[in-house]
Amino acid sequence: TVTLRCRTWEKNSVNLVHFYHEEKNLQVLGHGTELSLSPLQLQHSGRYHCTGRVYTVVPQGWKESAPVTVTV
Repeated sequence: TVTLRCRTWEKNSVNLVHFYHEEKNLQVLGHGTELSLSPLQLQHSGRYHCTGRVYTVVPQGWKESAPVTVTV
C-alpha cells in the first residue's frame, strides 16, 4: 500500500482535495486529504499531484502541489 497525503504548510487547513494521476482527476478515489493505492498494481506507476482550497487567516484559494512519482 502507498498512501499519498495532501497537506499544507504550517498549521493551515486544506479541504476540497482532488488527486490527479497523470493529469487525470481521481477525486472519487480520494478520501479527505489522503489517497491510498492498494493493492499496489503496475498501473499505479506515474506522476501524482493534488489540489485543494487552503485556508489561513485570509483565504488563499486553490493551490496545487508539486508532483510526486510512484514507481511500481
